[in-house]
Amino acid sequence: MESGLHLAVVKNSTLYIDGGKESFIPINSEGKQEGDVIVGLNEYLIIVDLSQPWDWETNVSIKALAKPGMPELPTSPPVVSRGALYYASDGKFNFNIEIDTGSVCRLGHADLIPIDDPNIYLWGGTTPYINTSFPGFSGPLPITFTMWSFNIHTHEWNHYDLSDTVPYRPAAGAYAEARDQHRSFFLNGWIDNGSSTQTMSLSPSTKIFQEAMIIIDHSNQTAKNVSTKALVGDKPRTRGKMQYISGLGAHGIIVLIGGNEKIVTDTSDQSLGDLIPMDSVDVFDVSSIYDDRIFSGGAWYKQKTTGDIPVSRVDFCLILVRAADTSSANM
Repeated sequence: MESGLHLAVVKNSTLYIDGGKESFIPINSEGKQEGDVIVGLNEYLIIVDLSQPWDWETNVSIKALAKPGMPELPTSPPVVSRGALYYASDGKFNFNIEIDTGSVCRLGHADLIPIDDPNIYLWGGTTPYINTSFPGFSGPLPITFTMWSFNIHTHEWNHYDLSDTVPYRPAAGAYAEARDQHRSFFLNGWIDNGSSTQTMSLSPSTKIFQEAMIIIDHSNQTAKNVSTKALVGDKPRTRGKMQYISGLGAHGIIVLIGGNEKIVTDTSDQSLGDLIPMDSVDVFDVSSIYDDRIFSGGAWYKQKTTGDIPVSRVDFCLILVRAADTSSANM
Protein backbone atom coordinates (compact mmCIF):
# COMPACT_ATOMS: atom_id res chain seq x y z
CA MET A 1 0.00 0.00 0.00
CA GLU A 2 1.22 3.50 -0.85
CA SER A 3 -0.32 6.80 0.27
CA GLY A 4 -0.10 10.43 -0.79
CA LEU A 5 -1.74 13.87 -0.50
CA HIS A 6 -2.53 13.10 3.13
CA LEU A 7 -2.42 15.37 6.19
CA ALA A 8 0.08 14.71 8.99
CA VAL A 9 1.29 16.15 12.28
CA VAL A 10 3.39 14.95 15.23
CA LYS A 11 2.12 15.72 18.74
CA ASN A 12 3.34 14.29 22.06
CA SER A 13 5.67 11.80 20.34
CA THR A 14 2.84 10.45 18.19
CA LEU A 15 2.43 10.77 14.42
CA TYR A 16 -1.11 11.34 13.13
CA ILE A 17 -1.89 10.77 9.43
CA ASP A 18 -5.32 11.61 8.06
CA GLY A 19 -7.04 11.42 4.69
CA GLY A 20 -5.31 11.38 1.34
CA LYS A 21 -5.32 8.68 -1.27
CA GLU A 22 -4.04 5.11 -1.07
CA SER A 23 -2.83 2.74 -3.76
CA PHE A 24 -3.37 -0.92 -2.92
CA ILE A 25 -0.80 -3.04 -4.74
CA PRO A 26 -1.42 -6.83 -4.80
CA ILE A 27 1.81 -8.69 -4.08
CA ASN A 28 2.47 -12.41 -4.61
CA SER A 29 4.55 -14.68 -2.40
CA GLU A 30 7.71 -13.58 -4.22
CA GLY A 31 7.10 -9.92 -3.44
CA LYS A 32 6.17 -8.99 -7.00
CA GLN A 33 3.08 -7.12 -8.14
CA GLU A 34 0.29 -9.40 -9.26
CA GLY A 35 -2.91 -7.85 -10.60
CA ASP A 36 -4.19 -4.31 -10.98
CA VAL A 37 -3.47 -1.48 -8.56
CA ILE A 38 -6.58 -0.24 -6.75
CA VAL A 39 -6.66 3.45 -5.87
CA GLY A 40 -8.88 4.56 -3.00
CA LEU A 41 -9.06 6.83 0.01
CA ASN A 42 -7.54 6.60 3.48
CA GLU A 43 -10.72 6.59 5.57
CA TYR A 44 -8.90 6.23 8.89
CA LEU A 45 -6.87 8.36 11.24
CA ILE A 46 -3.52 6.56 11.33
CA ILE A 47 -1.64 6.77 14.65
CA VAL A 48 2.05 5.85 14.91
CA ASP A 49 3.83 5.77 18.28
CA LEU A 50 7.23 7.49 17.97
CA SER A 51 8.13 7.38 21.66
CA GLN A 52 10.08 4.11 21.34
CA PRO A 53 12.59 2.84 18.76
CA TRP A 54 10.94 0.77 16.04
CA ASP A 55 11.61 -1.03 12.79
CA TRP A 56 8.93 -0.86 10.12
CA GLU A 57 9.44 -4.53 9.28
CA THR A 58 9.18 -5.94 12.79
CA ASN A 59 7.75 -3.84 15.62
CA VAL A 60 6.22 -0.58 14.38
CA SER A 61 3.16 0.41 16.42
CA ILE A 62 0.36 1.55 14.09
CA LYS A 63 -3.31 2.05 14.90
CA ALA A 64 -6.04 2.83 12.40
CA LEU A 65 -9.02 4.62 13.95
CA ALA A 66 -12.26 4.69 12.00
CA LYS A 67 -14.31 7.87 11.79
CA PRO A 68 -17.71 6.65 12.93
CA GLY A 69 -20.74 8.84 13.19
CA MET A 70 -21.33 10.14 16.72
CA PRO A 71 -24.77 10.79 18.24
CA GLU A 72 -23.83 14.37 19.15
CA LEU A 73 -22.48 15.11 15.64
CA PRO A 74 -24.64 15.57 12.55
CA THR A 75 -22.06 13.88 10.32
CA SER A 76 -18.80 11.96 10.43
CA PRO A 77 -15.47 13.78 10.03
CA PRO A 78 -14.58 14.10 6.34
CA VAL A 79 -11.98 12.26 4.29
CA VAL A 80 -10.01 14.94 2.45
CA SER A 81 -6.70 15.62 0.77
CA ARG A 82 -4.61 18.80 0.47
CA GLY A 83 -5.79 20.17 3.82
CA ALA A 84 -3.87 20.73 7.05
CA LEU A 85 -3.52 19.02 10.42
CA TYR A 86 -2.59 21.53 13.11
CA TYR A 87 -0.80 20.80 16.38
CA ALA A 88 -2.23 23.91 18.13
CA SER A 89 -0.67 23.80 21.64
CA ASP A 90 0.82 21.26 24.03
CA GLY A 91 0.06 23.08 27.27
CA LYS A 92 3.13 25.27 27.30
CA PHE A 93 2.57 28.98 26.82
CA ASN A 94 0.58 31.28 24.61
CA PHE A 95 0.67 35.03 24.04
CA ASN A 96 -2.14 37.09 25.54
CA ILE A 97 -2.08 40.35 23.61
CA GLU A 98 -3.32 43.63 25.05
CA ILE A 99 -4.02 46.35 22.51
CA ASP A 100 -3.86 50.04 23.39
CA THR A 101 -7.27 51.66 23.01
CA GLY A 102 -6.17 54.88 21.35
CA SER A 103 -7.53 56.23 18.08
CA VAL A 104 -4.98 54.07 16.23
CA CYS A 105 -4.60 50.44 17.32
CA ARG A 106 -1.05 49.58 18.24
CA LEU A 107 0.53 46.56 19.82
CA GLY A 108 0.52 46.85 23.57
CA HIS A 109 2.34 44.14 25.48
CA ALA A 110 2.21 40.36 25.62
CA ASP A 111 1.74 38.18 28.67
CA LEU A 112 2.42 34.47 28.68
CA ILE A 113 -0.47 32.31 29.79
CA PRO A 114 -0.61 28.51 29.80
CA ILE A 115 -2.98 26.80 27.40
CA ASP A 116 -3.54 23.07 27.60
CA ASP A 117 -5.09 21.89 24.34
CA PRO A 118 -5.35 18.09 23.91
CA ASN A 119 -6.60 18.41 20.32
CA ILE A 120 -5.20 18.34 16.84
CA TYR A 121 -7.19 20.25 14.23
CA LEU A 122 -8.25 19.25 10.73
CA TRP A 123 -8.66 22.30 8.50
CA GLY A 124 -9.77 22.67 4.90
CA GLY A 125 -9.00 20.18 2.15
CA THR A 126 -11.05 18.71 -0.67
CA THR A 127 -12.88 15.41 -1.13
CA PRO A 128 -11.06 13.41 -3.84
CA TYR A 129 -13.21 11.81 -6.55
CA ILE A 130 -10.48 9.40 -7.63
CA ASN A 131 -12.66 6.34 -6.93
CA THR A 132 -16.28 6.99 -5.96
CA SER A 133 -16.98 3.22 -5.93
CA PHE A 134 -14.41 2.71 -3.18
CA PRO A 135 -16.09 1.27 -0.04
CA GLY A 136 -17.10 4.03 2.35
CA PHE A 137 -16.76 6.88 -0.14
CA SER A 138 -18.74 9.94 0.89
CA GLY A 139 -19.13 13.27 -0.89
CA PRO A 140 -18.10 16.67 0.48
CA LEU A 141 -19.76 18.24 3.52
CA PRO A 142 -21.50 21.62 3.82
CA ILE A 143 -19.26 24.63 4.36
CA THR A 144 -20.25 24.75 8.04
CA PHE A 145 -17.89 21.80 8.64
CA THR A 146 -14.62 23.45 7.62
CA MET A 147 -12.66 22.72 10.84
CA TRP A 148 -12.63 19.63 13.05
CA SER A 149 -10.78 18.74 16.25
CA PHE A 150 -9.61 15.33 17.45
CA ASN A 151 -8.90 14.82 21.16
CA ILE A 152 -5.74 12.72 21.35
CA HIS A 153 -6.72 11.38 24.80
CA THR A 154 -10.43 10.59 24.43
CA HIS A 155 -10.38 10.04 20.64
CA GLU A 156 -13.47 12.20 20.27
CA TRP A 157 -14.13 14.42 17.27
CA ASN A 158 -15.80 17.83 17.28
CA HIS A 159 -16.46 20.43 14.59
CA TYR A 160 -16.51 24.24 14.38
CA ASP A 161 -18.52 26.47 12.11
CA LEU A 162 -16.30 29.28 10.78
CA SER A 163 -18.37 29.90 7.65
CA ASP A 164 -19.25 33.47 8.65
CA THR A 165 -15.56 34.35 8.35
CA VAL A 166 -14.44 31.77 5.79
CA PRO A 167 -17.28 31.09 3.32
CA TYR A 168 -15.39 28.28 1.55
CA ARG A 169 -13.17 25.26 2.31
CA PRO A 170 -9.71 25.97 0.84
CA ALA A 171 -7.37 23.21 -0.32
CA ALA A 172 -3.77 23.11 -1.54
CA GLY A 173 -2.73 26.28 0.28
CA ALA A 174 0.54 26.80 2.13
CA TYR A 175 0.13 26.44 5.89
CA ALA A 176 2.05 26.92 9.12
CA GLU A 177 1.35 27.46 12.80
CA ALA A 178 2.73 29.55 15.63
CA ARG A 179 2.29 27.03 18.43
CA ASP A 180 3.55 29.43 21.08
CA GLN A 181 0.70 31.76 20.12
CA HIS A 182 -1.94 29.09 19.54
CA ARG A 183 -2.50 30.32 15.99
CA SER A 184 -2.54 28.63 12.59
CA PHE A 185 -2.18 30.08 9.10
CA PHE A 186 -3.46 28.91 5.70
CA LEU A 187 -2.44 30.94 2.64
CA ASN A 188 -4.54 31.09 -0.56
CA GLY A 189 -5.23 27.64 -2.06
CA TRP A 190 -8.18 26.75 -4.27
CA ILE A 191 -11.75 25.52 -4.11
CA ASP A 192 -13.11 22.83 -6.45
CA ASN A 193 -16.04 20.43 -6.73
CA GLY A 194 -14.85 18.53 -3.65
CA SER A 195 -14.64 21.57 -1.37
CA SER A 196 -18.23 21.49 -0.08
CA THR A 197 -21.80 20.65 -1.06
CA GLN A 198 -22.09 24.23 -2.31
CA THR A 199 -19.32 23.67 -4.91
CA MET A 200 -20.25 20.20 -6.15
CA SER A 201 -21.74 21.70 -9.31
CA LEU A 202 -18.31 22.94 -10.45
CA SER A 203 -16.81 20.98 -13.33
CA PRO A 204 -14.04 18.49 -12.42
CA SER A 205 -11.50 20.72 -14.19
CA THR A 206 -12.40 23.93 -12.34
CA LYS A 207 -10.12 25.26 -9.62
CA ILE A 208 -10.88 28.71 -8.23
CA PHE A 209 -7.80 30.22 -6.60
CA GLN A 210 -8.41 32.05 -3.32
CA GLU A 211 -6.95 35.44 -2.44
CA ALA A 212 -6.90 35.37 1.38
CA MET A 213 -4.82 34.07 4.27
CA ILE A 214 -6.87 32.46 7.02
CA ILE A 215 -5.58 32.98 10.58
CA ILE A 216 -7.14 30.64 13.16
CA ASP A 217 -7.04 31.37 16.90
CA HIS A 218 -7.30 27.95 18.56
CA SER A 219 -7.79 29.45 22.01
CA ASN A 220 -11.35 30.38 21.05
CA GLN A 221 -11.82 28.66 17.65
CA THR A 222 -12.25 31.87 15.66
CA ALA A 223 -10.72 32.92 12.37
CA LYS A 224 -9.64 36.04 10.50
CA ASN A 225 -9.89 36.30 6.72
CA VAL A 226 -6.96 38.52 5.70
CA SER A 227 -6.23 39.92 2.26
CA THR A 228 -3.00 38.86 0.53
CA LYS A 229 -3.31 41.44 -2.26
CA ALA A 230 -0.07 43.12 -1.21
CA LEU A 231 1.73 39.78 -1.51
CA VAL A 232 0.23 38.10 -4.59
CA GLY A 233 -1.62 40.86 -6.45
CA ASP A 234 -4.19 39.13 -8.69
CA LYS A 235 -2.23 35.84 -8.78
CA PRO A 236 -2.98 33.74 -5.69
CA ARG A 237 -0.68 30.84 -4.87
CA THR A 238 -1.13 27.12 -4.28
CA ARG A 239 1.00 24.06 -3.48
CA GLY A 240 3.82 25.99 -1.82
CA LYS A 241 5.12 25.67 1.75
CA MET A 242 5.33 27.91 4.81
CA GLN A 243 7.41 27.59 7.97
CA TYR A 244 7.09 29.49 11.24
CA ILE A 245 10.32 30.58 12.96
CA SER A 246 10.03 31.79 16.55
CA GLY A 247 12.37 34.24 18.24
CA LEU A 248 12.75 36.60 15.28
CA GLY A 249 11.08 39.94 15.84
CA ALA A 250 8.43 40.45 18.50
CA HIS A 251 6.38 37.35 17.64
CA GLY A 252 8.38 35.40 15.08
CA ILE A 253 8.12 35.22 11.30
CA ILE A 254 6.62 32.94 8.67
CA VAL A 255 8.67 32.10 5.57
CA LEU A 256 6.77 31.31 2.34
CA ILE A 257 8.61 29.44 -0.40
CA GLY A 258 7.82 27.81 -3.73
CA GLY A 259 4.52 26.74 -5.23
CA ASN A 260 2.71 28.16 -8.24
CA GLU A 261 0.63 31.24 -9.01
CA LYS A 262 -2.17 31.92 -11.46
CA ILE A 263 -4.43 34.84 -12.22
CA VAL A 264 -7.61 34.50 -10.20
CA THR A 265 -9.89 34.64 -13.25
CA ASP A 266 -8.26 31.52 -14.75
CA THR A 267 -10.24 28.64 -13.21
CA SER A 268 -8.93 25.82 -15.42
CA ASP A 269 -6.60 23.15 -14.07
CA GLN A 270 -5.07 22.52 -17.51
CA SER A 271 -2.04 24.51 -16.43
CA LEU A 272 -0.18 24.88 -13.16
CA GLY A 273 0.15 28.56 -13.89
CA ASP A 274 3.57 30.02 -13.23
CA LEU A 275 6.01 28.36 -10.88
CA ILE A 276 7.37 30.63 -8.15
CA PRO A 277 11.15 31.16 -8.52
CA MET A 278 13.26 30.02 -5.57
CA ASP A 279 15.69 32.94 -5.84
CA SER A 280 13.66 34.77 -3.20
CA VAL A 281 11.30 33.96 -0.33
CA ASP A 282 8.47 35.94 1.23
CA VAL A 283 8.55 36.72 4.95
CA PHE A 284 5.49 37.52 7.08
CA ASP A 285 5.91 39.47 10.32
CA VAL A 286 3.57 37.66 12.74
CA SER A 287 3.46 40.66 15.09
CA SER A 288 1.51 42.52 12.40
CA ILE A 289 -1.59 40.42 13.16
CA TYR A 290 -1.82 42.17 16.52
CA ASP A 291 -1.91 45.76 15.29
CA ASP A 292 -3.49 47.91 12.60
CA ARG A 293 -1.33 46.45 9.83
CA ILE A 294 -3.55 43.36 9.75
CA PHE A 295 -6.34 45.43 8.19
CA SER A 296 -4.18 45.84 5.08
CA GLY A 297 -3.13 42.19 5.03
CA GLY A 298 -0.29 42.20 7.54
CA ALA A 299 3.38 42.94 6.88
CA TRP A 300 5.06 40.97 4.08
CA TYR A 301 8.69 41.36 3.00
CA LYS A 302 10.74 39.76 0.23
CA GLN A 303 14.17 38.26 0.92
CA LYS A 304 16.66 37.24 -1.76
CA THR A 305 18.25 33.80 -1.49
CA THR A 306 21.89 32.98 -2.28
CA GLY A 307 24.05 29.94 -2.85
CA ASP A 308 22.92 26.77 -4.64
CA ILE A 309 19.35 27.81 -5.40
CA PRO A 310 17.01 24.88 -6.17
CA VAL A 311 14.71 24.80 -9.18
CA SER A 312 11.08 25.85 -8.81
CA ARG A 313 8.73 23.17 -7.49
CA VAL A 314 5.34 22.34 -5.96
CA ASP A 315 4.16 19.79 -3.37
CA PHE A 316 7.60 19.42 -1.80
CA CYS A 317 8.64 18.72 1.79
CA LEU A 318 9.92 21.52 4.03
CA ILE A 319 11.28 21.18 7.57
CA LEU A 320 13.04 23.56 9.94
CA VAL A 321 16.23 22.83 11.87
CA ARG A 322 17.44 25.38 14.43
CA ALA A 323 21.06 25.82 15.45
CA ALA A 324 21.82 24.72 18.99
CA ASP A 325 22.30 28.33 20.07
CA THR A 326 19.15 29.40 18.11
CA SER A 327 21.23 31.95 16.23
CA SER A 328 20.13 30.61 12.83
CA ALA A 329 17.61 28.32 11.20
CA ASN A 330 17.86 26.08 8.17
CA MET A 331 15.01 24.85 5.97
